[in-house]
Amino acid sequence: MPATRQAFLKQKQQYAWQKLRPQQGPGRTDTFNPTKMAVFGFPDDSTIGTVDLPQIWNQKPRESLYLHWDGNNNAIKERNYAAAMAVGATPQSVLPAEFKRVTDWLLSHPSPKWPFGGLDQVRAHRGQALWEKNCASCHDFGKADTGQVTVGLDELGTDPYRVNSFTVGLVDKFHEFKKPPFDFGAYRKTQSYSNTPTDGIWLRAPYLHNGSVPTLWDLLQKPDKRPKVFYRGSSVFDTRSVGFIAAGPEVKGGGYFKFDTRLPGNHNTGHEYGTGLSDSEKWDLIEYMKNL
Repeated sequence: MPATRQAFLKQKQQYAWQKLRPQQGPGRTDTFNPTKMAVFGFPDDSTIGTVDLPQIWNQKPRESLYLHWDGNNNAIKERNYAAAMAVGATPQSVLPAEFKRVTDWLLSHPSPKWPFGGLDQVRAHRGQALWEKNCASCHDFGKADTGQVTVGLDELGTDPYRVNSFTVGLVDKFHEFKKPPFDFGAYRKTQSYSNTPTDGIWLRAPYLHNGSVPTLWDLLQKPDKRPKVFYRGSSVFDTRSVGFIAAGPEVKGGGYFKFDTRLPGNHNTGHEYGTGLSDSEKWDLIEYMKNL
């Protein structure tokens, strides 16, 4: 118990910087600031790296793709060890055999299938043609641009804070860190976000790297039409708009987190692909995306 108390006090001091950032809320974390400050001893640079936790299923086809939201590493083993290190694992405490067991399970664990039934296959067929025309080149496995950083941030237009929080100095520190089994050589600095594969996209709401758009329907709207403030934490699923219920009295009670897109790091701008489709075409596209 004394050792536990001391460890918690030390952790409280190490993570005091979080009080200077927007509240994280459920399903979100600042990914690399803990590594910068708690592991490598960087001073607080005031950057905000808060993102939604990504999916963890179906890792096998991601083995050669660029990982993390900004595509800063294409080695799954490095990515996994770095994530463990950020939350306190050390070369002395990590158990490589157990680590490999979990990693191997996630390599083949499939993405979840739409469980609610009622799919309109005629509409989904029309949506597939729209997907292939507007989305597949960046988001389907096997496409040259999928899992790569190919679209500049000026064009993409999404919130820049996460990209800016991962610095060249941090890349250098990772590459200098050679303490087996932690050995990082694949990190790089990018200037935008990676084109993320969309398997199981129906269950990955809210959307964009920072979870600033509650449903697929909202994502297909121009940014000025997307919700400015909504609530996170509901487990009630909206099968039409595809996402979790984010507004109304049923989600404003205790335990729910108010998400304000006007705060730094929470902006819901950008990714305007598909926003120019008609409403009917958008519903067709969403129907197809339920199958991904």
